Amino acid sequence: MKHNWKPLWLILTIVLFLVACQEIDTTSSPTLEAVTNTPTLSTSTPLPPSSTPTPSPTPITPTLAPPTPTQPPPERLMFLSGFTLYSINSDGSDLRETNLLEPYMQIEQAATYLALSPDGRYLAFDGVSQVQPCGLENTDCFLSNYGIFVADLSQETVIGPTGSFETNPSWAPNSQQFVVPLRVNLTEATADNPFSANLFILKVENSTLIEVNRLTENLSLDIYPSWSPDGQWIAFLRYVRRAHPKWPHGCERIFSSPECHKADLYLVRPDGSELKLLKNDVYVDEGLYHAPLWSPNSQSLIVRTGEGGEKIVLLDLTAGKEEILFEDTTVYVNYISWSPDNEHIVFSAYRGISSDIYMVSVETQDMQKLQLREGGNILPTWSPNGQWIAFISGKGFAELTVMYRDGTKIKMLSGLDKSRPPIWIQDN
Repeated sequence: MKHNWKPLWLILTIVLFLVACQEIDTTSSPTLEAVTNTPTLSTSTPLPPSSTPTPSPTPITPTLAPPTPTQPPPERLMFLSGFTLYSINSDGSDLRETNLLEPYMQIEQAATYLALSPDGRYLAFDGVSQVQPCGLENTDCFLSNYGIFVADLSQETVIGPTGSFETNPSWAPNSQQFVVPLRVNLTEATADNPFSANLFILKVENSTLIEVNRLTENLSLDIYPSWSPDGQWIAFLRYVRRAHPKWPHGCERIFSSPECHKADLYLVRPDGSELKLLKNDVYVDEGLYHAPLWSPNSQSLIVRTGEGGEKIVLLDLTAGKEEILFEDTTVYVNYISWSPDNEHIVFSAYRGISSDIYMVSVETQDMQKLQLREGGNILPTWSPNGQWIAFISGKGFAELTVMYRDGTKIKMLSGLDKSRPPIWIQDN
């Protein structure tokens, strides 16, 4: 019997076709589960599991930076009472005292002027080493009364005195030398210039004051020297006898008449070269605080002019120009201090019996009166950091006081027995 296989082959072919179609569907249409299990884009190779357990992270406690101080550590101030030198922190703490001279040398007159070397080691000051009686027949007795001393504050020793001198010694920036007016031999004086003094540079060496060189040599009165902060120049005032409308022999003394309060401003190199005249008719008085004032950057000088010293004049040596920073004929300016940043000056000025302190912008000439106690505020001195001003105040000008540069935070530190400018020092 012959079988018919065609139907069987047909069925088998259909089955194989259906199986093939099922496989194609599975590969071309992934299920939702396949999408959700799609690997991420990271291509890093996973690390093999470690046998060491991973430690738990330690919480980090933030470390606070130390607070920024609102003001620097206290600077120190130096002031004089008689021949006793005091120093005190600007916050009023840590008062110390040092006797500048032995008791047997402290005769009748206290020191009147202090000049601290820039490094704070040496203090030049004036004193009376001997006293001669003054009378009507002996008008020049004061010429031999004074000497200059130098205290070595690091060794607590005193050198000196020198011979007769004028006031205002001024230190070189290197703190090794200072310039001072010394009286020349009186036999060299003339009727026109009876009070001659020239500038000399002295240095401290082996506990002795040694003359380095003589800067000026003439019969005028060369006074109030001021060494520039960069060490390149020494400014000073030269006084010569001037004509007077009522006196045939002219002005006999600087302070004898308003017409006599005039001197000329000069510059000279520390080796005595390049002597040059800067300005005529600068105001000068017998007081202690009339030296030309250098700006901290050594580019400008401040002097006073006018019949009564009522004008504060800025001489810009770099630009070669002159500006009036202040002018008031009703006041007498007695002391000026320049801010360390060269931008402002403070000064005290008398109006009648009272005295006030003012601040002036060097650039704009804007002026501000600092609102302090009424009556007496004199001799303002700027601190090295430019934030504080020390001055003398109170009844009789006997209280050392400090204030913030805007006139706030006023604090009285100590009493004085005379009115002298306080000196800021670094406590080294």
